[in-house]
Amino acid sequence: MGMPSKGELSGLSSFLSDAEIMETQSTPLTLPKVVQQQSNGDGSQAEAESVGSPQFRALQRQLEKGKRRNLVLSVALVVSLLVVTGLLFSLLN
Repeated sequence: MGMPSKGELSGLSSFLSDAEIMETQSTPLTLPKVVQQQSNGDGSQAEAESVGSPQFRALQRQLEKGKRRNLVLSVALVVSLLVVTGLLFSLLN
């Protein structure tokens, strides 16, 4: 059993040094500047001017829709349970 042969360096290493990482040319991420305008009482105008991509707003609307649906279903369940309980109580008396 012999010793493995020494590898030769060919090309660049896949690991970056700290200096190479710090010398990137990319710009830091920033939020877009929002111009403050007087609102004339229209809530939809404030929503249209908010910071966020259309995809984020669509996801937010979908989550709000899901919350409303869950609320309606839970209220319907409570009402139906009250009705069933009332019917059973009236039948037993």
